[in-house]
Amino acid sequence: HVNLLMNRARILFKLKEYNNAKQIYSKILKLTQEKEIRKETLATLAQINYLNKSFDEAEKLFDESYNLADSHEKDKYLNNKYAVIEAKAKNFDTLKQYEQSAEQYLRLKNMFADDKLKSIGYIMKAIDEYKLSKNYSKIMSLYSEIANLNTLKNQVLAAYVNARTIAD
Repeated sequence: HVNLLMNRARILFKLKEYNNAKQIYSKILKLTQEKEIRKETLATLAQINYLNKSFDEAEKLFDESYNLADSHEKDKYLNNKYAVIEAKAKNFDTLKQYEQSAEQYLRLKNMFADDKLKSIGYIMKAIDEYKLSKNYSKIMSLYSEIANLNTLKNQVLAAYVNARTIAD
């Protein structure tokens, strides 16, 4: 019974009949505790929510599928979560909700704390959003954070010059 529903839901998803597929996938979650089916179902529901710009729900569902994933699959689900957060940031930007957009980029910065270049890249995206909202104190704080992350003197100097330019 569940396998038949899975096949039907997959077909509907491929046909881009997302609302119908979502209904069936939701029903499947209620019918089975089988790990692989639940993982696929949660991930597909996350994709549907992503496509419908329900980013919070998509992120939650990717987290649930991540928790069911084997160690060799976890990166895939984590990358999907990062993509959802970035899409959420871009959506806030489109809606001219720049502060909320910046907050999403700062979430990503924190998730990539071990990768200095990615972290700085997300800080710069947040700075761009804060510029649009004219939150200069936050911009100054973030340039200072970049300076603390950089170990090369000329990079530190550049960050402080940018901060000084904003201050003036």
